[in-house]
Amino acid sequence: MPTRYQVPPLPSPKPPTPHVDKSDLRDFDGQTYEPPLDSERLTNQLRRVFDAMGDGRWRTPPELQALIEANWASISARLRDFRKAKFGQHILERRRRGPGRLGLFEYRLIKASDSLDPVDDGQGDLLGEVQAEI
Repeated sequence: MPTRYQVPPLPSPKPPTPHVDKSDLRDFDGQTYEPPLDSERLTNQLRRVFDAMGDGRWRTPPELQALIEANWASISARLRDFRKAKFGQHILERRRRGPGRLGLFEYRLIKASDSLDPVDDGQGDLLGEVQAEI
């Protein structure tokens, strides 16, 4: 008689990314940026990165990837966005973690001011709403 294996249940689906109101879309830039295709996705990504980094704790790329569920290139780009005036001119710090020869860095976001929230359009606590939905 063949051995029977029990199939583990599928993981719960991730909650959908919250819809971004057109008035909340951010003005990104770059040679490959196409607003109709990229604006909503990048704005949502910006929110997730800000939520993860807004507490001022040091985090490595693998830690950020696990928290945000995005690839490092995208996360790194959003972190660089926070330095720009239109995204709040926040401070992004970098330091080595562990033995220097490993080449592992960690990053920390220092908010320039709560009034310069990169994803706040003045209509309330968008980050809190998004965090509750994610």
